[in-house]
Amino acid sequence: IIISDYNKGVISKELIDRLKKTNCKIIADVKPNHKEFYKGVFMIKPNIKEAREMAGMEDEVLAAGKLVKELQTNVLLTRGKEGLCYFGVNGDRYYFKSEVPSEKVLDVTGAGDVVVATFCHLLNKGYSIEECVKLANKAGGISAQYPGCYQVSEEELGIK
Repeated sequence: IIISDYNKGVISKELIDRLKKTNCKIIADVKPNHKEFYKGVFMIKPNIKEAREMAGMEDEVLAAGKLVKELQTNVLLTRGKEGLCYFGVNGDRYYFKSEVPSEKVLDVTGAGDVVVATFCHLLNKGYSIEECVKLANKAGGISAQYPGCYQVSEEELGIK
């Protein structure tokens, strides 16, 4: 289950609690004021600003580590031109730098959504977490080279 929480009143604690009962993996693009809703979900995907705010820390990498412990969830941290970092509840950590030079970035609109969608799609296809993070990072970079929210194909990622 993919949740994009835009803090517009649609997502509630009751809704998340009901979704948790389905025993499906829940992957959420979160807003800081709903942090507690997501305790125990499979993964959250904050950006730098959201991770810092949620953890009350200035360093986003340390903040992500704190969120893993506090919320008992995996964290996929989007860091813009710095790429992606994954922090697993089992201690796994993966860091992937952006593959796109900053001068090629045209529009970051929807890049975080592309990262989440790619991660989920590949996880559903049986890819390892590390492969999902690596290819989601690549997809986010490809997306940022086009105007608007660009849909990245499997061919562009080099997969079938």
